[in-house]
Amino acid sequence: MTATVALPIALVIPVVASALLMVLGRRGSRWTDAVAQAATVSTAVLLIAVAAGWTRGPAVHWIAGWQPTSGAIPGIPLVGDLPATVTAAVAAVLVTASLVYSVRYFEQVRPLYPVLLLTLLTGMVGFVLSGDLFNLFVFYEVIGVSAYALAGYRIHHEGPLQGAINFAVSNTLGSLLLLAGGVFVYARTGTPNLAEAGTVLAGSDAGPLVLAAYVLIAAGLFVKAAVVPFHFWHADAHAVAPTPVCALFAAIMIQLGVVVFARVHWVVFADALASHVDALRAILTAAATLTAVVAAVMATLQNHIKRLLAFSSVAHSGVILAGIAMLDPDGATGSGLYLVAHAATKAALFLGLGIVLHRYGSVDEGELHGRGRSTPVVGVMFTIGGLALAGTPPFGITLGKQLIDEALLHHGHAWLVVCLVLVSGLTAGAVVRVATRVFLGWGRPAASHEAADAEEADEYETEEAHGRTPAVMAVPMALLLVAALAAGIVPGVRSVAASAGHALTSPDTYQALVLGGEAVEAVIPATPGLTLKGVAIGSAGFAVALLVAAGALMPRRRPRWLGHLAQAGSAAVTPLRAVHSGHVGDYVAWLLTGVAVLGTGVAVLLR
Repeated sequence: MTATVALPIALVIPVVASALLMVLGRRGSRWTDAVAQAATVSTAVLLIAVAAGWTRGPAVHWIAGWQPTSGAIPGIPLVGDLPATVTAAVAAVLVTASLVYSVRYFEQVRPLYPVLLLTLLTGMVGFVLSGDLFNLFVFYEVIGVSAYALAGYRIHHEGPLQGAINFAVSNTLGSLLLLAGGVFVYARTGTPNLAEAGTVLAGSDAGPLVLAAYVLIAAGLFVKAAVVPFHFWHADAHAVAPTPVCALFAAIMIQLGVVVFARVHWVVFADALASHVDALRAILTAAATLTAVVAAVMATLQNHIKRLLAFSSVAHSGVILAGIAMLDPDGATGSGLYLVAHAATKAALFLGLGIVLHRYGSVDEGELHGRGRSTPVVGVMFTIGGLALAGTPPFGITLGKQLIDEALLHHGHAWLVVCLVLVSGLTAGAVVRVATRVFLGWGRPAASHEAADAEEADEYETEEAHGRTPAVMAVPMALLLVAALAAGIVPGVRSVAASAGHALTSPDTYQALVLGGEAVEAVIPATPGLTLKGVAIGSAGFAVALLVAAGALMPRRRPRWLGHLAQAGSAAVTPLRAVHSGHVGDYVAWLLTGVAVLGTGVAVLLR
């Protein structure tokens, strides 16, 4: 099979399966489960085959066969280069894990549930494969529509409805920003095609129209990526969505925003903005730092475990963006590896949390105190996942962060390396704190600030507590942790990450593939394995995580200075809590503020 054939089939399979499920839905869940899982597995296999080079020919498909002729580009391309296919394959694998897990998670699943998951997969695959700006907008909307419906799956209750509305309003504004930016690019270049637009803009000065397009597209994709202050919808959506769906939202959906931003930056704008690369690096670094720090602090304040993991995902998206912000292949390589390892780890944590909810009927840290003692295996896996988030060797997050740190040090950002160690330690410490309280019963029960919300949300997922954990729920969690470990120790993974990082940052390679149908083989330098410096930085994150967890569990044994520091920090974060109000009007105001700040920064620093 050629890659030209495999790419559209991978995109169409979930669509066809969705239609089939609408017909087979009345035949019972056994049929719907089988069809949905077969569709996602087939999609994953095809994408992996293209990524691994098992298919023939250039990895680009022109929809309806409308290929470039005589300098004109009438068609729409699906571009399956390495960064796109690997990211899409990760999405397909996670949707498969979520479907398998859901077989025994719900007491009763309507046919609409797998249909929505398949539609979400279609949107995610199309989003990363799309080669033009208008179809980025279309697939952004496909992701959004299915994700809004999944967040409000229990639509007859108030909580899911409100969370889905907040989600929908914020992301709809994001998609409109992306569309507006695409219109500006079309006005300047006469094409929505990414490769052709980049070719037209190459070598020209970036005028106001190009800068405005850059700001609008970046803001639109930052909404999807939950970059602060475009992130407010994210935790609310997690609080009300079914837990297997949260695994997809937190592990891959928001990270797609970072990947596509990187794609559009390098293919369309990199040459036109080459003289402003230092200013862009400063802007993106500020956004990444703000995202990582704010979300890490918010994660430590949560006793609603879904919200905790949601803010943790935003913080780690900030880490991924920090690697992209260095605007070089090494940073992109680290971000790519970090994304894959974090996706496996975070999905495993959410599946573990789903087991807790399935067994004990709550996701509130205070209510669950000590109740997890009867599920020690899940407790061990949950703790391992938490420590992996800290960058504990030899998980893939450690190696990805090592590569990001090296890029940061190369550009003189040693302070950010220290900052990201603290971010990793804070988020991991919050997870370890939960694990020790829930599964070991250590420390005093946590005061529950969101107990009412937690109870309200929990009632919608599980109708009763269960006495045992089905294997189809525990095995996916274990396999995902194994995958997170393999990303750090299997040499082939590092080579793939290096190739993907160089492909992502090479507009010439992308343009040759799309416009000329030529797959350019890049010479990739050998990527080193885990170094002593990487182990030391990862161990520092591990130590911070243990200190954070211990400080929360044993407040009376803290040194006096640490207690004063904690009190000062508690007062400082009060405004931070207040701005996460849950009101959609506030979220829209912050989103527009973010657009204004980003636009002002670009206008001032790139003038």
